[in-house]
Amino acid sequence: MTGSLGREFRDRDETIIGQREMANHKSAKKRIRQNNKLRAKNRTVRSSVRTAIKKVRALVAEGKLDKAKEGLQEAEQSIQKAARRGLYHQKNADRKVSRLTKLVQGSPSTPAA
Repeated sequence: MTGSLGREFRDRDETIIGQREMANHKSAKKRIRQNNKLRAKNRTVRSSVRTAIKKVRALVAEGKLDKAKEGLQEAEQSIQKAARRGLYHQKNADRKVSRLTKLVQGSPSTPAA
C-alpha cells in the first residue's frame, strides 16, 4: 500500500516500515518492535476465532449438527481465550458464543441417512 509520498509501504509482515524509522528514542523504537510483535500474535488469534466461527456456521448449514456441537465447543474455547487475552471485551465474547449456541440449538435436526 502506498500513502502520500509512498512512505507507508507495507512489507510482507504487514507492518508499516515508515513507522520504524520515525522513532528517535531507543525506548520508542523498542515499543514499536513490541507493538509489531503483539499485533502479529493478536492477528493470528483473531483469525483462528473467525475460522472457528465460520466452521460452525458451515456445519449448521450442511445439517451436520453433531459435528457442529463439537465445533461449537472448540469455537467457544477459542473465543473465551481471546477474551482473556483482551482481544475481545468479555461481553462481546459472550455475545458471539450466545449467537453461535442459539444457531446450533435452533437448527432442526436432520434424520440420520
